[in-house]
Amino acid sequence: GTTVACTAPTNIVATNVTANAATISWQAVSGASTYTLYYRLSNATTNIVRAGITATSLNLTGLAAASQY
Repeated sequence: GTTVACTAPTNIVATNVTANAATISWQAVSGASTYTLYYRLSNATTNIVRAGITATSLNLTGLAAASQY
C-alpha cells in the first residue's frame, strides 16, 4: 500500500502509570490505519520506536523505574 503522512494525534495521555509500565493513549486521526510511537528516557539520545500500532493506545512495559520519559 501507499504510505501517506497524516497529522499528529492529539490528546496524548499516560494512564495506569506504575514503576515500570504505563498506558499511552491518543485521539484517532482521520484516515490513519496505523500509528508509530516514539519515546525515550529524558537523558537519552536515541528514540525507542514502536511501529504498526493499529489501536489508539499502547501498553508500555519494561520502563526504567523512577525515570522520566
